[in-house]
Amino acid sequence: MTKHLDEIERDFAKFKSLNTLPSRELQERTKLRVKSLLNPSLSVTVTKFFLFQAVGSLVTLTFCPQFGLSLTGSLGFMPYLMQIHPAVCFFFCGLSWMAIGQGLNYFFLTIDEQRVVGNSRWGIAFASIALSLLFFGCLGRIQIDGWLAIWALGALLVTLVFNAIAMRRLRRLGILGKPKLVV
Repeated sequence: MTKHLDEIERDFAKFKSLNTLPSRELQERTKLRVKSLLNPSLSVTVTKFFLFQAVGSLVTLTFCPQFGLSLTGSLGFMPYLMQIHPAVCFFFCGLSWMAIGQGLNYFFLTIDEQRVVGNSRWGIAFASIALSLLFFGCLGRIQIDGWLAIWALGALLVTLVFNAIAMRRLRRLGILGKPKLVV
């Protein structure tokens, strides 16, 4: 290990002793590349976010029917949760609907993409829940009532928990907010 570090230090010392600067074009290309990596596109990031959320939502439909919609025809956990109370079932359904997608986003978005999402977290969180409800509404699966509010509360809670975990991670890494590119 120290042999490898010694070699790196020698290479760096040799590089510093050359006293040559890269071309202006290379400097500009490098600066633009670093800037693009530190500032991912909001539209691309939000698209990735919603795609991961959609994949997670489809996975949820295999074990937990949402408003009577299931990919497998199975009732999954619903009978057990309904025995406790319908409110528990609706809360868990909203929670599970959002949790898998949020987990995928946490693990597969880059740190800088998470920062972009984090800077817009309230808008994206509410948009994600609203799009989910719009999806069910277009399928004629929901009606506006107290059960819908409990479902939305479960979805919002898990979204806020994942956002808090991601924001804590970004704060610990010192990259919350917009990065500053020193020129």
